Amino acid sequence: MRIGFIYFAGFDVKAAADKAASERTGVEIVPVQAPSILQVPMTCKKVFAEFSLDCAVAFVQAEPDQTSELDLLHEKLVDVELTQIKYIFPVILLNDEWRSEEDRDEKAIHRINEALEKAAAFSSHSPTTPEMPDWMSGAPEQTHNEDDLGFMDDVGHKLF
Repeated sequence: MRIGFIYFAGFDVKAAADKAASERTGVEIVPVQAPSILQVPMTCKKVFAEFSLDCAVAFVQAEPDQTSELDLLHEKLVDVELTQIKYIFPVILLNDEWRSEEDRDEKAIHRINEALEKAAAFSSHSPTTPEMPDWMSGAPEQTHNEDDLGFMDDVGHKLF
């Protein structure tokens, strides 16, 4: 399984991701650093276009008062998921959650492991092409030919 690892952090989080991925068999991480928090979604989109990935993990280290940026980040990540039809698992580490660099690295590895676990569980269910939702399975499969739709000519002429 190939997983994109898009990150914006003030420390070498790539090493933490490599350590977390090495604990799993069959997982390859494709790391790409984003220039800023708000460019993480565009970087995800770019990585999906350039590499053949099953899903992505978006790691962001942020200040606790950056709530508007984090809200926008989440919204845009959902947009990328919908356009690419691939899952993106966000991982956020706030700067007030850790006291030392060791604590920060430990929390980062733990959260990346959680994201990789979710990715492994969901990527096998990720559709590669748009499919009919389950709730539409009972929809009638009626086909029409142009003769059946002859009434549309009368309506169309009245509208235009």
